[in-house]
Amino acid sequence: MSSSVILSKETVQSFALCDAGLLGILWEADGRDLALRLLLDDGRLATLRCSWASEVRIDLSLPVGEGGSPLSWECRCEQRGSRWRIALDFASRGLIELDCNEARLEYHAG
Repeated sequence: MSSSVILSKETVQSFALCDAGLLGILWEADGRDLALRLLLDDGRLATLRCSWASEVRIDLSLPVGEGGSPLSWECRCEQRGSRWRIALDFASRGLIELDCNEARLEYHAG
C-alpha cells in the first residue's frame, strides 16, 4: 500500500525533503510531467510527481570520483497563481527547478 500528499498551502511542510537522495528523473505522460524518484532520510522510497512541468532546469554536477545519489539540502515550494514553483537544492552538486500545475509526493510501501 502506498500513500500520497498533494502540495498545498496546508501540506507544504511535507515537501521539505531535506537529505533525500535523488535516484532517478523520469519524463511521463509523453514528456508533459516530471517525476523524481527519491530515497527519503527515513529510508522510504518516494516519487515527487509534477504535472504539466515547465520552466524545467536540471543542473547537476558529480565531480570525478564522487558517484552516487546527490542529497538534497532543501526543497522550496512557492505558489505562483494557480501553479507551483519547486526548487530542489543539492548543495554543491546543483539543483532542479520547475513550475507545475500540481505536485504529488507518493510514498511507496516497502
